[in-house]
Amino acid sequence: MSTGALLGNNSISDLNGYAIFADARLGSNGDSAGDSELAVGSDPETCTCGRDVWGTVTDAGLDSDWVSTELTIGSGGSVEWQVAGSSPSPLTYDSSGFTHIHTVDIRALTQANAMVSWESIYVQFYKNGVITDTYSVGAGPSVDDRGEESPPPSEQILEITSAYGDNDAVVIQGDFRLAYPGDITPCSTDLAAQIFVFDNGQVDQSSSPSGGPAGDPGGDPGGDPGDNTGGDPGGDPGDGGDPGGDTGPGDGYTPPDGGDTGEGGDEINQIVTAEQFTAAFSQQSVNRDWVTSLNSSAAGVDPWHDPDSLQGLL
Repeated sequence: MSTGALLGNNSISDLNGYAIFADARLGSNGDSAGDSELAVGSDPETCTCGRDVWGTVTDAGLDSDWVSTELTIGSGGSVEWQVAGSSPSPLTYDSSGFTHIHTVDIRALTQANAMVSWESIYVQFYKNGVITDTYSVGAGPSVDDRGEESPPPSEQILEITSAYGDNDAVVIQGDFRLAYPGDITPCSTDLAAQIFVFDNGQVDQSSSPSGGPAGDPGGDPGGDPGDNTGGDPGGDPGDGGDPGGDTGPGDGYTPPDGGDTGEGGDEINQIVTAEQFTAAFSQQSVNRDWVTSLNSSAAGVDPWHDPDSLQGLL
């Protein structure tokens, strides 16, 4: 059974060691002359970039409403990222094959008086075309600094860990939302909803059930994520966007791990199950920088670890 840990910080962490990232940020809100809104790949220098329009900027600011997304990473190294309203759709990227997919990080971050949230998250891990493990939660990571006089950079990360260390594919579904008030003009990188996939499972971790044909995940991984968005998926993409599909930093893309790490941390929740996650989401009470393995907490073992133990995430 997969477990989930909610990690919080009042600075932006430098995540590293990931195999694939998918980054949806404010960008230039579809303006072809500005920074791109979407990027997916294994390296910011060679990633595939795309365009999206999050909504209309008014005197009240911008609110994308819930935007549905699905990231599929196949065992052969193929990557497809579907984001409602994007161009192109899906964004694709080719990488080497994966054999030890073990951890998925889903991050909401803001460096302005703004809000970024995730919800309706559903993750399926695979080996040889067979589902080995799943994780789902209604309320995902969220940061909301609207109304703060001098907000620090803020992030929350949902770290999802499979019970198996040798998965070769994964499908990640969810909805994200970007919003800011009308009295600010954020930079393109100030709001971001991100996914990081780590191919770092260890040989001494449990081996997943095998069987079925080798290859990419087969079948419908759980329905169109757009069916549960509960609202407009992010506005009309309009006619003014770059057709997308470009690679590299030429679209004004900067790495998803930009930002300095810091000492003091935001208040943290730790959760063992999806139900506890949802119930405890608004009851942040533990003043720590990071929390990791939740099974150890359930077993009565101290769950607090040095950040260096978080499998190279910082």
